[in-house]
Amino acid sequence: MIPKVSIIMTANNRERYIGKAIESILAQTYTDFDLLIWDDGSTDNTFAIACEYAKKDNRIRLAAYDHRGPIRALGEAIAESFGPLIGWFEDGPPESATLEKALAKLESDPAVGVVFTRNGNHSIDAWNSFSRKPKSKDRLLRGLMAFPFFLMRRDFYDQGSATIQRSKQ
Repeated sequence: MIPKVSIIMTANNRERYIGKAIESILAQTYTDFDLLIWDDGSTDNTFAIACEYAKKDNRIRLAAYDHRGPIRALGEAIAESFGPLIGWFEDGPPESATLEKALAKLESDPAVGVVFTRNGNHSIDAWNSFSRKPKSKDRLLRGLMAFPFFLMRRDFYDQGSATIQRSKQ
């Protein structure tokens, strides 16, 4: 069964932080997700630590590749994910209801394509999917990676030409 949310964690030489980050994702109050940990060419123990967590939780999938850089790694990881919603967590620990709150925000407004949190502030802000100017998927991801967490509709991402605009709150 395909989970509703595919969460992606890209990592490069994050052995000091990866365990805590994985635990914070597994502690989310919303649990219908898979977690793809994409090791982007780490030369430390990042991948080995992720393997230990994958042995304990079948929601975790692993991928390890040569270093590609954060935007390319995230784009490739999205291509390997399954869910109709795509989440990305940086390795800072989110509050346990972050995913649940983001999902509620997306479900409450079909025009919203992406929700995200800001650094140090776990309130959910939103961008919508309406656009006038095309943007590439890479530019979209580059903008989203400025935030410690985002949840996005796969169809929004697949458009590949979405200009993100702040929605009226």
